Amino acid sequence: MDRKHEIRKELEDIAPALSGLKDKNEGFRIPENYFEKMQDEVMNKIKSDADLKVVHRETRTFSLSGRSRVWLKVAGFALVLATAAYFLIPAISSDGSENGYLAGLTPDEATEYVNNNLDEFDLEEMLEVAQVDPSELFTAQPAPESNTQEQIMEEYIDDILDDFDLEELEEML
Repeated sequence: MDRKHEIRKELEDIAPALSGLKDKNEGFRIPENYFEKMQDEVMNKIKSDADLKVVHRETRTFSLSGRSRVWLKVAGFALVLATAAYFLIPAISSDGSENGYLAGLTPDEATEYVNNNLDEFDLEEMLEVAQVDPSELFTAQPAPESNTQEQIMEEYIDDILDDFDLEELEEML
């Protein structure tokens, strides 16, 4: 016992606050027979929970809060854009003529523009506009017979003679 007494004395000298903790009744107190009763209480709680009825939640009704508001705003914005596009974008009239700049364009001006900017057009776009089947463009055509100089002269003379009346020919001879 002397040894315990010496240790206690040394503890009081070194750390007087620590040695006084044992004398104080601070901290948490556990009720009497807590651990013995705890098992029975848990088992009773489990049995009573098994007797409970399951209650289903009611289905939610439509509300204009949260995500619904966002979707309504998006749908409203899309409706406004569609209405504006319908009324503000000029449409092609029912007879097929276009209004605006192209209506005042003459065929000569259009032809001149196409000839000046021919290299800027895409072949596929031109085929779509022309409504030509591309397979027809690249079929092999027989080469025209080359006319000899004599045949060309005969055709020329025949053309000139066809232009003259019989009376004019008699006068010339």
